[in-house]
Amino acid sequence: MPGDFGFAWLDRWAHRSALRHTMGAYDAQIRGAVELSDLMLLRDSVLMLIKRDARAGRPVAEWPETVAKLLAEARPGIEARREAELAEVSLFVTHPPSGLRAKVLAAQAGESAAVVASAAQNDRIDAELAAPSARSARTLKLL
Repeated sequence: MPGDFGFAWLDRWAHRSALRHTMGAYDAQIRGAVELSDLMLLRDSVLMLIKRDARAGRPVAEWPETVAKLLAEARPGIEARREAELAEVSLFVTHPPSGLRAKVLAAQAGESAAVVASAAQNDRIDAELAAPSARSARTLKLL
């Protein structure tokens, strides 16, 4: 019956749409995990720059900009850093190297994210993290 076909098509369309949104969110998570792994490769530089910002009294809200600049500068050589970290692997390490994690995750990336947090959601998250971030800033000033 034509009516049944219409419902079946709508059901398939809804399923495909939901799958696209799910895959987009999954891809965004992968890209976020790759970026986090790359930040772990650059942890000494990140910590140095964040301590510098804390000592200079820069607001915590500006720290992500500092980290983004570092990532942008390091991006051309990040693959070499990943490879270098793989060369330092030992039988006695407790976790896989960040470089390996980033390579495995990056190989899975594909579709663009379909779910994005709104500016209002980001502002609410920033407000929630304001007090703990201020405590971290005070601690980092002392290091």
